[in-house]
Amino acid sequence: MEQKIRLKQKCKQHLRRLGIKDAPSFKEQIKKIFKEQDNQSDAVVEIYKLALPDWDDIKFIEGYPQAGEDLCRMICREFIEFDSKNHPGCFAAAILILGK
Repeated sequence: MEQKIRLKQKCKQHLRRLGIKDAPSFKEQIKKIFKEQDNQSDAVVEIYKLALPDWDDIKFIEGYPQAGEDLCRMICREFIEFDSKNHPGCFAAAILILGK
């Protein structure tokens, strides 16, 4: 339990250092990631770096990070838009997650 509390505090400090103070600024940072990356795998890594303060020191993640439905849908839409611009001939698999 104590480790979870410490991680939560570290995450909050990490986000403050990045200038993220609320949900809208967090979403703006995610949009910025998609604008700056050339491929999906780099975008995914940058999102993990945003969420996990010690990303470079992490060797194994048990489970997966969780986010609310609104954030998940927003990230899926960003991936769909990213694919349509950068990989126009590919199927945007995030559409399946959104149910569209």
